[in-house]
Amino acid sequence: MGKLVLFDIDGTLLKGSFAHEQAFRRAFLKVYGIEAGIDMLDHRGKTDLQIVIEVLKLFGLSPGSRQNLYFETLEKEFLIFSQPEKLEVLPGVCALLEKLKSRNIPLGLLTGNARGIAFSKTEKVDLLSFFDVAASAFGDESPVRSDLVEKVRKQGWNPIFLVGDTPRDIEAGKKAKVATIGVATGIHSVLQLTEAGADLVLKDLRDPHFIEFIQ
Repeated sequence: MGKLVLFDIDGTLLKGSFAHEQAFRRAFLKVYGIEAGIDMLDHRGKTDLQIVIEVLKLFGLSPGSRQNLYFETLEKEFLIFSQPEKLEVLPGVCALLEKLKSRNIPLGLLTGNARGIAFSKTEKVDLLSFFDVAASAFGDESPVRSDLVEKVRKQGWNPIFLVGDTPRDIEAGKKAKVATIGVATGIHSVLQLTEAGADLVLKDLRDPHFIEFIQ
Protein backbone atom coordinates (compact mmCIF):
# COMPACT_ATOMS: atom_id res chain seq x y z
CA MET A 1 0.00 0.00 0.00
CA GLY A 2 2.99 2.30 0.21
CA LYS A 3 4.30 4.80 2.73
CA LEU A 4 2.30 5.96 5.78
CA VAL A 5 3.10 8.49 8.52
CA LEU A 6 1.32 7.98 11.85
CA PHE A 7 1.01 10.85 14.33
CA ASP A 8 0.34 10.85 18.06
CA ILE A 9 -1.88 13.75 19.19
CA ASP A 10 -1.13 15.04 22.72
CA GLY A 11 2.36 16.49 22.95
CA THR A 12 3.00 15.83 19.27
CA LEU A 13 0.31 17.68 17.31
CA LEU A 14 -1.31 19.56 20.20
CA LYS A 15 -0.55 20.67 23.72
CA GLY A 16 -2.29 18.46 26.27
CA SER A 17 -5.95 19.02 27.06
CA PHE A 18 -7.07 19.71 30.63
CA ALA A 19 -10.64 18.92 29.53
CA HIS A 20 -9.53 15.34 28.83
CA GLU A 21 -8.32 14.96 32.41
CA GLN A 22 -11.57 16.42 33.76
CA ALA A 23 -13.61 14.06 31.59
CA PHE A 24 -11.74 11.05 32.98
CA ARG A 25 -12.50 12.12 36.53
CA ARG A 26 -16.22 12.71 35.83
CA ALA A 27 -16.60 9.43 33.92
CA PHE A 28 -14.99 7.42 36.74
CA LEU A 29 -17.48 8.92 39.17
CA LYS A 30 -20.54 8.46 36.95
CA VAL A 31 -19.83 4.94 35.73
CA TYR A 32 -17.89 3.32 38.59
CA GLY A 33 -18.76 5.58 41.51
CA ILE A 34 -15.16 6.34 42.42
CA GLU A 35 -13.27 9.60 42.94
CA ALA A 36 -10.33 8.99 40.62
CA GLY A 37 -8.22 10.69 37.97
CA ILE A 38 -5.31 10.10 35.64
CA ASP A 39 -3.02 12.01 38.01
CA MET A 40 -2.94 8.80 40.06
CA LEU A 41 -0.68 7.25 37.40
CA ASP A 42 2.32 7.92 35.21
CA HIS A 43 -0.07 8.17 32.25
CA ARG A 44 2.08 9.81 29.54
CA GLY A 45 2.09 7.71 26.39
CA LYS A 46 -0.46 5.19 27.68
CA THR A 47 -3.70 4.44 25.86
CA ASP A 48 -6.96 5.62 27.41
CA LEU A 49 -8.00 1.98 27.90
CA GLN A 50 -4.73 1.16 29.65
CA ILE A 51 -5.27 4.16 31.94
CA VAL A 52 -8.81 3.06 32.79
CA ILE A 53 -7.67 -0.50 33.57
CA GLU A 54 -4.79 0.69 35.78
CA VAL A 55 -6.86 3.27 37.70
CA LEU A 56 -9.66 0.78 38.35
CA LYS A 57 -7.13 -1.80 39.52
CA LEU A 58 -6.10 0.62 42.28
CA PHE A 59 -9.68 0.33 43.57
CA GLY A 60 -9.87 -3.44 43.11
CA LEU A 61 -12.10 -3.05 40.04
CA SER A 62 -11.95 -3.95 36.35
CA PRO A 63 -13.73 -2.32 33.37
CA GLY A 64 -16.03 -5.32 32.93
CA SER A 65 -19.34 -4.93 31.14
CA ARG A 66 -19.34 -1.18 31.79
CA GLN A 67 -16.30 -0.52 29.57
CA ASN A 68 -18.33 0.66 26.58
CA LEU A 69 -20.49 2.83 28.82
CA TYR A 70 -17.35 4.31 30.34
CA PHE A 71 -15.99 5.42 26.97
CA GLU A 72 -19.36 6.75 25.84
CA THR A 73 -19.48 8.79 29.06
CA LEU A 74 -15.85 9.88 28.72
CA GLU A 75 -16.46 11.24 25.23
CA LYS A 76 -19.67 13.04 26.24
CA GLU A 77 -17.98 14.63 29.25
CA PHE A 78 -15.02 15.66 27.10
CA LEU A 79 -17.35 17.52 24.73
CA ILE A 80 -18.81 19.41 27.70
CA PHE A 81 -15.49 20.31 29.32
CA SER A 82 -13.74 21.13 26.04
CA GLN A 83 -16.27 23.69 24.80
CA PRO A 84 -14.48 26.67 26.41
CA GLU A 85 -11.01 25.17 26.03
CA LYS A 86 -8.66 26.63 23.45
CA LEU A 87 -6.44 23.87 22.09
CA GLU A 88 -2.97 24.87 20.93
CA VAL A 89 -1.39 23.38 17.82
CA LEU A 90 2.34 22.85 18.36
CA PRO A 91 5.03 24.63 16.31
CA GLY A 92 5.52 23.43 12.75
CA VAL A 93 2.54 21.06 12.73
CA CYS A 94 0.30 22.84 10.23
CA ALA A 95 3.10 23.58 7.77
CA LEU A 96 4.37 19.99 7.95
CA LEU A 97 0.93 18.45 7.41
CA GLU A 98 0.33 20.75 4.44
CA LYS A 99 3.70 19.79 2.96
CA LEU A 100 3.03 16.06 3.39
CA LYS A 101 -0.43 16.46 1.88
CA SER A 102 1.01 18.32 -1.13
CA ARG A 103 3.31 15.34 -1.72
CA ASN A 104 0.39 12.89 -1.49
CA ILE A 105 1.88 11.11 1.52
CA PRO A 106 -0.89 9.28 3.45
CA LEU A 107 -1.25 10.25 7.10
CA GLY A 108 -2.91 8.46 10.00
CA LEU A 109 -3.45 8.95 13.72
CA LEU A 110 -1.86 6.58 16.22
CA THR A 111 -3.04 7.95 19.52
CA GLY A 112 -3.76 6.94 23.07
CA ASN A 113 -6.93 9.04 22.86
CA ALA A 114 -10.25 7.26 22.53
CA ARG A 115 -11.61 7.58 18.99
CA GLY A 116 -14.28 10.19 19.72
CA ILE A 117 -11.91 12.35 21.72
CA ALA A 118 -9.23 12.14 19.02
CA PHE A 119 -11.79 13.28 16.46
CA SER A 120 -13.03 16.11 18.69
CA LYS A 121 -9.54 17.46 19.39
CA THR A 122 -8.27 17.37 15.82
CA GLU A 123 -11.51 18.65 14.33
CA LYS A 124 -11.57 21.59 16.74
CA VAL A 125 -8.23 22.83 15.36
CA ASP A 126 -9.01 21.93 11.72
CA LEU A 127 -6.52 19.05 11.52
CA LEU A 128 -8.80 16.02 11.21
CA SER A 129 -9.17 16.33 7.44
CA PHE A 130 -5.43 15.64 6.98
CA PHE A 131 -5.78 12.08 8.29
CA ASP A 132 -7.06 8.82 6.86
CA VAL A 133 -9.27 7.45 9.62
CA ALA A 134 -9.13 3.92 8.17
CA ALA A 135 -5.32 4.01 8.49
CA SER A 136 -5.51 5.09 12.15
CA ALA A 137 -5.83 3.42 15.57
CA PHE A 138 -7.18 4.75 18.85
CA GLY A 139 -6.68 4.35 22.57
CA ASP A 140 -10.00 2.68 23.35
CA GLU A 141 -9.11 -0.25 21.05
CA SER A 142 -6.34 -1.83 23.13
CA PRO A 143 -4.45 -1.24 26.38
CA VAL A 144 -1.21 -2.06 24.53
CA ARG A 145 0.05 0.74 22.31
CA SER A 146 2.14 -1.53 20.09
CA ASP A 147 -1.08 -3.46 19.28
CA LEU A 148 -2.44 -0.26 17.75
CA VAL A 149 0.64 0.08 15.55
CA GLU A 150 0.38 -3.57 14.58
CA LYS A 151 -3.28 -3.14 13.63
CA VAL A 152 -2.35 -0.46 11.10
CA ARG A 153 0.77 -2.28 9.91
CA LYS A 154 -1.31 -5.34 9.03
CA GLN A 155 -3.21 -3.24 6.49
CA GLY A 156 -0.12 -3.55 4.29
CA TRP A 157 1.46 -0.11 4.62
CA ASN A 158 5.21 -0.13 4.08
CA PRO A 159 7.20 1.70 5.24
CA ILE A 160 5.46 3.17 8.29
CA PHE A 161 6.85 6.12 10.24
CA LEU A 162 5.51 6.60 13.78
CA VAL A 163 5.76 10.11 15.26
CA GLY A 164 5.41 10.65 19.01
CA ASP A 165 6.65 12.63 21.99
CA THR A 166 7.10 9.93 24.65
CA PRO A 167 9.40 6.95 25.13
CA ARG A 168 6.26 4.77 25.13
CA ASP A 169 5.49 5.93 21.58
CA ILE A 170 8.99 4.96 20.51
CA GLU A 171 8.91 1.62 22.31
CA ALA A 172 5.56 0.76 20.67
CA GLY A 173 6.95 1.54 17.24
CA LYS A 174 10.08 -0.49 17.81
CA LYS A 175 8.06 -3.48 19.04
CA ALA A 176 5.88 -3.30 15.90
CA LYS A 177 9.03 -2.94 13.77
CA VAL A 178 8.24 0.44 12.21
CA ALA A 179 10.46 3.52 11.92
CA THR A 180 10.15 5.97 14.82
CA ILE A 181 10.45 9.76 15.03
CA GLY A 182 10.62 11.33 18.47
CA VAL A 183 9.65 14.97 18.86
CA ALA A 184 10.55 16.77 22.09
CA THR A 185 7.44 18.94 22.30
CA GLY A 186 5.96 17.10 25.27
CA ILE A 187 7.57 16.58 28.67
CA HIS A 188 10.37 14.33 27.42
CA SER A 189 13.72 15.63 26.23
CA VAL A 190 15.70 14.94 23.09
CA LEU A 191 18.04 12.82 25.23
CA GLN A 192 15.19 10.73 26.69
CA LEU A 193 13.73 10.05 23.25
CA THR A 194 17.16 9.18 21.90
CA GLU A 195 17.76 6.77 24.79
CA ALA A 196 14.37 5.18 24.06
CA GLY A 197 15.78 4.23 20.67
CA ALA A 198 14.03 6.62 18.26
CA ASP A 199 15.41 6.45 14.74
CA LEU A 200 15.22 10.25 14.48
CA VAL A 201 14.74 12.83 17.26
CA LEU A 202 13.69 16.44 16.65
CA LYS A 203 13.18 19.42 18.94
CA ASP A 204 9.91 20.17 17.13
CA LEU A 205 8.18 19.57 13.80
CA ARG A 206 9.69 22.65 12.17
CA ASP A 207 12.88 20.66 11.65
CA PRO A 208 13.50 19.99 7.91
CA HIS A 209 15.14 16.66 8.77
CA PHE A 210 11.64 15.20 9.12
CA ILE A 211 10.98 15.39 5.36
CA GLU A 212 14.48 14.16 4.54
CA PHE A 213 14.07 11.16 6.83
CA ILE A 214 10.78 9.86 5.40
CA GLN A 215 11.78 10.20 1.75
